Amino acid sequence: MHSAVDRYSGGLRVRTSRPVVPAGFVHRGRLDKLLSEGVTGPLTVLSAGPGYGKSLAVAAWSRAESVPGPVAWLNVDDTDVSNAAFWSDVLGALTIAGVVDSNSPLREMVPAAGFGTPEVLRIAACIAEFPIPVILVLDDFHFVRSAEVLDSFGRLLAHQPRQLRIVLVSRIEPEVRLPRLRLDGGLTEIRADDLAFTEIEAREFCRRSGVAVAPDELNLLLGRTEGWPAGMRLALLSSDSDGVGRPRRFVEGHRMIAEYVREEVLGKLSQSDRDFLLTTSIVERVSGGLARELTDRPNSSEILEELVARNALVVRLADRGEWFGYHPLLREVLCERLASERPDDIDDLHGRAARWFGRSDDPISAIRHAALGGHWREVARVLIAEALPLIATPRGTALVAALAPAAAEAARHPTPDTLLAAAACHYQRGDFDAMLRDANDADDLLEGTAPAERGPADVMIGVLRLVHAGSRDPALALERSRRLLGMLENIPRQQFPAVLPYTVIARNNLGVAQLFAGSLDEAESNLKVTAEGSHRLELGSTEMSAHSQLALLDVIHGRFSEAALRADEAERLAERHGWSAEPQALARYAAQALASLETNRLDDADERIDIGLATRGPGIDAANRLLLTVAAVGVAVTRRDESAARTAAERLRGARARAGDLPEFLGRWCAAAEADICLLGGEFAAVLEMVDDPGREDSYVAGLERIALAKARIGLGQPDAALEVLGTSRKMSPYRGVAVEVDVLAAVAADQLRQDSFALTKIAEAVELAVAIGSIRPFLAAGARVPVLLERHRHVVAKHVDFTAGLLAAREHPGSPADPYLAAGEPLTERELIVLQYLPTMFKASEIAADLFISVNTVKTHQQAIYRKLGVSTRRDAVDRARELKLI
Repeated sequence: MHSAVDRYSGGLRVRTSRPVVPAGFVHRGRLDKLLSEGVTGPLTVLSAGPGYGKSLAVAAWSRAESVPGPVAWLNVDDTDVSNAAFWSDVLGALTIAGVVDSNSPLREMVPAAGFGTPEVLRIAACIAEFPIPVILVLDDFHFVRSAEVLDSFGRLLAHQPRQLRIVLVSRIEPEVRLPRLRLDGGLTEIRADDLAFTEIEAREFCRRSGVAVAPDELNLLLGRTEGWPAGMRLALLSSDSDGVGRPRRFVEGHRMIAEYVREEVLGKLSQSDRDFLLTTSIVERVSGGLARELTDRPNSSEILEELVARNALVVRLADRGEWFGYHPLLREVLCERLASERPDDIDDLHGRAARWFGRSDDPISAIRHAALGGHWREVARVLIAEALPLIATPRGTALVAALAPAAAEAARHPTPDTLLAAAACHYQRGDFDAMLRDANDADDLLEGTAPAERGPADVMIGVLRLVHAGSRDPALALERSRRLLGMLENIPRQQFPAVLPYTVIARNNLGVAQLFAGSLDEAESNLKVTAEGSHRLELGSTEMSAHSQLALLDVIHGRFSEAALRADEAERLAERHGWSAEPQALARYAAQALASLETNRLDDADERIDIGLATRGPGIDAANRLLLTVAAVGVAVTRRDESAARTAAERLRGARARAGDLPEFLGRWCAAAEADICLLGGEFAAVLEMVDDPGREDSYVAGLERIALAKARIGLGQPDAALEVLGTSRKMSPYRGVAVEVDVLAAVAADQLRQDSFALTKIAEAVELAVAIGSIRPFLAAGARVPVLLERHRHVVAKHVDFTAGLLAAREHPGSPADPYLAAGEPLTERELIVLQYLPTMFKASEIAADLFISVNTVKTHQQAIYRKLGVSTRRDAVDRARELKLI
């Protein structure tokens, strides 16, 4: 198992390193004081143009013993263009800095395409639990230009916990909500005037630089540079080599900085060192080994050390001792000179960097440099062989950023390699239609290519087609998952490191397809293997999917308690990773809704249905969306609400039409739900027309069909025919919820036939099994004679009398707690007691969540637990009951 830090790309780990303070650095106590005072409040902003020493000032201060907490550092760059990318990097910086406890939910959060305000608030709530304050430094914040990212960051500022102190370092004033913080006194601003050298600091800087400057010359220098530290340094670099010469006149205005760097920094280096810097400038940060790869110079480490010692705008990165960085001013000039003087070398240098990162187990950096160099074949090779499974990990956003040049190239000059890169980007964003289009186009362009050469591409195309089918067409997913698994069996893992995660992804899709095809035993076997394998490989979204689908299987088999536990595990994964709004969560919502329906938690079922159906996105899960509408039908029918049932029926028919061809199993399940609506309206003959007799078939959907047909026969006054179609509940024993309903309907039919003894036997069997599994809905949907049968059971059998009393009460008020074992005596948890205090107020769930720094889903979960434990079904009743118990 990798450590938490290993989950993040090498590039991010380098970007979380603070620069080492160079030997000639002038430590300025007044800036330290401003920073120390600033971090007693929520936000400190350092904004000034390039060369003011902003980053070094914060880095030097951050190492002082007086700093009031650990420091997490992130160098923001132009890959932080989306919420998912930015917040993934922020969480990575906090984790790498060691401030995130091993038990914190932040360790598991993986921002994805649906990342938004609820997830930002959850991050704030988790940071609020930190035992000590943490300082988050976001360097180069001017790279954040996305309105989406700026808005979500503003949300954090609006709900910033006391344990978080933020320092922004930027060339421009950050476009976040500063006026309110200014008014509240929560903002400390350090600008160019504060960062400029004073006369005393300028004199000390000259002394440390080994240049003697007369007082009049110092005043002239300060006047011309206005105390600009970069100007001071460059002017001193232009002095005579013996350290006593007069600095050359510094040209007024920062616009001449590039020319000055060329003449006075690079111009004073040997040709050998200048070439070294030019060659290595194609990477943001460089190590001795990487420099050797780029320059073919075996003494690269020594050269970097010497440049640091000479204070030549090269710094060592503190937390990554073997890595070095160039001052932004220097690197800008170096990149410009490299493009001007050696343009033909740039692509080759990126290729060398890509190969080095590939050997160093950093596939994302390898892809980034291969893409920057236009090496599209290498991009595709690394993507297919190693990187694609990273889509479902914390490194997914970094991978998409690295692939961006290749995806852009696909729009201009599509090739199989660039199209597969673009498809991977669509995959991560959940745009499965665009993903499939690019995959198919790549396949078309590969026509005629030798099988051995196109084999790896065929694997990736197979994965992408399977992912699309899994979201749209479960029947097609069955065929494609089997085909992909067959391909993977013949690929050696040594040559293709991603074989194992590809296999887990394919097996998960196979299990889901088998579920909706009705091959339930095979589905359960494959999904259990997937859950274990995805956990081991840290494929979080696949693990969440497997647990959610297993929860659905538990519902089908009448294992409602197990379904709740499975769904809770999927929910924990979703909340830990920040995936509650992702399409992959639909299966979990469907399982929770169906389990709540069967156990008569109708408000809870409504809640899960509403959340699930509100989940939008191009990668939506059509099959589980159908099951959510099936659950909505069931809730309306159980409440005997014909209007709501008709609305749910329209929604179901629309969802079926959009889903296209359905597997027979899923289609029959939906048809049984539509039959329930007809039964509610008394259209019994219509049900006999729309539902076929399943004969001797003993599948789950056959049980649903028997139940619908039996209800229609009972409604038509044909109890003999009802008993005939029901057969024996033993045939339905693998599906215990169905078996309960079969027994209840058999009792009702026998009662119509005046077979009182048989009716009592069947209702007793139904109650016995229902108590074991918590099944309640079948007793609410089987007609007006059920209360009579239950009363007879209470007096004659005299078992489970509390349970049957609850059933009778539930028939009067569908959706109320019917199981006294759950409704009596269970204490509220501390967090539930806190939420309870909000119920008498006008606060909505979203407002309670914001006030407590928790997610809306968590608030609703606590509310449902409160209702259950207090034995009520509405918020008003919960308040009244809590007041009776003196809880509020």
